[in-house]
Amino acid sequence: NQDTIINELDALADEKGISMNSLNFTVSSDDDFGNVLNISANFSSTYENLLGFLQKIENADRLFKVNSLNVQLSTTTEAVFNLNLEAYYQ
Repeated sequence: NQDTIINELDALADEKGISMNSLNFTVSSDDDFGNVLNISANFSSTYENLLGFLQKIENADRLFKVNSLNVQLSTTTEAVFNLNLEAYYQ
């Protein structure tokens, strides 16, 4: 369900030292994959941790599809990024 997916995403972010600033989601359905959770999230992290987080999403047991990623450098080492993705569940 939605709570499980949000908790999974938050745990992946925590593993890579990423702070989740905000998260919004909507639910839809897909004929091929079942239920879809459309997620828009804002995170703060270093660029290196962002790359590690994206690898975690790619290798997760759950199917995630990243639709867009916007990165803004806030300092020489910190970045703020907006991530739009879909998570699939039955």
